[in-house]
Amino acid sequence: KNHQCLQQTARALNSIARPPRDLAARFGGEEFIVLLPDTSADGAMEIARAGAQAIRDLRIPHAGSSVGDEVTASLGVGTTQVKPDAQAIAFLESVDHALYAAKAAGRNCIEVVAAASPR
Repeated sequence: KNHQCLQQTARALNSIARPPRDLAARFGGEEFIVLLPDTSADGAMEIARAGAQAIRDLRIPHAGSSVGDEVTASLGVGTTQVKPDAQAIAFLESVDHALYAAKAAGRNCIEVVAAASPR
């Protein structure tokens, strides 16, 4: 069932991505990443909200969850202009921290990277 949940989640995220520019992909475990080149912070939040809603709309049962009866999404969002160096890795780590902050805040919410600017 977890495999089916991941497949449905992937389809939902792909439905809100704008090909060929955007990329939605599984990032590991139960985590996904949506890369949105040339997208403003407001645009990224709009897409994050749409992605979270698309996942809620699936109404996938979430047995044993302490949060709710259906699968929801916790999201970390950040925007930056990265150079082809270690800065991209540091940026991804900061967005990952935002994701875990969303999970710690009770799940089913969006946390934004506080300062995501180039060094």
